[in-house]
Amino acid sequence: PDAVAIRSSTNDILTNLTVVPGSVTQLTATAAYKHLPLTADQEAFSWSTEGGIGEIDSLGRFTATTTGEGRITVSAGGQSISVDVTVTNAGPEQLEDFEGETTIFRGNGEGMNYSLNHTASYVRMGRGSGKLDYNLDEAAETNALLWRFGTAVPLDGQLYRHLTMWVYGDGSGNSLELRYNTSEKGYLSLPLTTLDFTGWKQVSAAVDERTTELQAICISGYDAQGNPLEGARTGTIYLDHVTASHDGTIDNTPPEITAELDSENWAVTGSILDSANGILPAEAVSIKLNGAPTGSDDYDPDTGTFTVYLPDPSETQEANRITITAKDASGNIGRFSLDTPAASVDHKFTDTAEYWGADYCDFLYNAGVTTGYEDGSFRPDQNITRAQFSVMLSRYLGLDTDLYADVSLPFADLGAIPGYALPAIRALYAMGIVNGSTGSNGQLSFLPGGSLTRAQAAAMIGRTQEKGYAVTELSFTDAAAIPSYAAYYIQTMAAQGVISGYQDGTFRPGANITRGQMAKILYTLM
Repeated sequence: PDAVAIRSSTNDILTNLTVVPGSVTQLTATAAYKHLPLTADQEAFSWSTEGGIGEIDSLGRFTATTTGEGRITVSAGGQSISVDVTVTNAGPEQLEDFEGETTIFRGNGEGMNYSLNHTASYVRMGRGSGKLDYNLDEAAETNALLWRFGTAVPLDGQLYRHLTMWVYGDGSGNSLELRYNTSEKGYLSLPLTTLDFTGWKQVSAAVDERTTELQAICISGYDAQGNPLEGARTGTIYLDHVTASHDGTIDNTPPEITAELDSENWAVTGSILDSANGILPAEAVSIKLNGAPTGSDDYDPDTGTFTVYLPDPSETQEANRITITAKDASGNIGRFSLDTPAASVDHKFTDTAEYWGADYCDFLYNAGVTTGYEDGSFRPDQNITRAQFSVMLSRYLGLDTDLYADVSLPFADLGAIPGYALPAIRALYAMGIVNGSTGSNGQLSFLPGGSLTRAQAAAMIGRTQEKGYAVTELSFTDAAAIPSYAAYYIQTMAAQGVISGYQDGTFRPGANITRGQMAKILYTLM
């Protein structure tokens, strides 16, 4: 021969190879003379590896053992060829998070309709999910409906052997499947789950190693044995956060963030490490100082470390709060905050000098979240009204309320909403954060002067956060009294340390929340 080549199991010529420790890859050698292929027994070729990354036998079967970079070489008749090989602890890869306007699910189908959903109740990770409405009666002949992706999704079945996604089932009993292409068998079906449940469920399925791309999602009226199901013919399901992994990893652990104050250099230093993905890329990390994003160079994606320099210290200085947020490929979010106290500065309000939460009120004043009353007071022990809360929350979120000037509010008591609060309420209503209350007369009202309960406040604040933060079981002695609409938000904010109960172990969900208590919660979120 005058040339040899290394080919994959799909018979494609390899120029490089990426695998994970423990994987076994079958390689094939071919030979040619003057561009004409030659017939040769595989035992006529000699294989070798460099770099200590694994072992290869006489028939081209490569077993990866150690992470790193190396080479595989094959020789025959005085000719040889090499390919670069990377053995990596590849973590889960995000295929779709449903956060953008364009997703892999933008496509077409019969008897099905796909749309993006932003209603929080049907979102599992982030702020969006995919909604699939279907009608199997429109597939009488095949008893299965396909939604074809606008663009096929490349997937290397050699590297990524499992798919995981969140599914909000409709209890129909129908089957949910993926359709995919392989290098040898063509168009195949991958069963994901039977839709015999309601609510969110995380499902995972093994991928054929010959998979090359994902093409469609399918709702089928057949079971795995091909027998017709007696499930509902119409329904709606939601999908969220589709990931691929090489070893079946189902990652529900948030990134770990550590930080400390470097007093000598007046900076906060720390590191971010994810158990499944290792060091995270820069776009997965957010660092804020006093609620405002810091420079993009504060985080080093090569090492997973960060350094945030604080304003120059002096004898008189305001408090600082540094918050680091990190999201991994599976949508899990980690959060860590570190504070430096104020020194030799006066409180911003006339009535907070002896108040336990004076520093929180001061911080929100400095951040432009609250201005207090015209007489200079904050009135921390006063119950916060729904109108006041809306303004504080809008400022905390940094909303441009002018963008929502044309939003029509459905509240029967619209005329009672004070003018100063109307722009904020329009914006929060449009975002699904405030919804109003239906009275005994059946009318939806906002009740702008009404007090907020702790459960209501927790739900409204919780809706401002994307989903993916840790949750915890509620250990409050009155946890059974927490209304269902607020339970999840209290669970996740308790896990983050944003809210807590009283010293007697209660949460008191029906108690009114004060302006001072609200100040602490918003401060802790910044």
